[in-house]
Amino acid sequence: MRGIRGVIRLKKHLKQKHHELMSKRTLDDEQLLERMKIYERQVYEWHCSQHPAKQSSLLKSYFRVFKPVLLRRALRRVVNYSVRRLIIQFVQ
Repeated sequence: MRGIRGVIRLKKHLKQKHHELMSKRTLDDEQLLERMKIYERQVYEWHCSQHPAKQSSLLKSYFRVFKPVLLRRALRRVVNYSVRRLIIQFVQ
């Protein structure tokens, strides 16, 4: 019960601190997302440059689950190209 009362007492203080931090924020959401994509791409490129035996298993899992932006764009181009070829073949 003491923990719950402590949280309730601190809630107002935490809310004020959150608003204070958000007012000082220098990056908007789009800029933050763009920077995160750039950093993800850098980590992916570094990860791929490592010898397969030295690659991090955690990063392997991460990139298997969350395909990097670069890879997603490349796959999208390949799929779009393949679909266009199929449509052209079907029409002819």
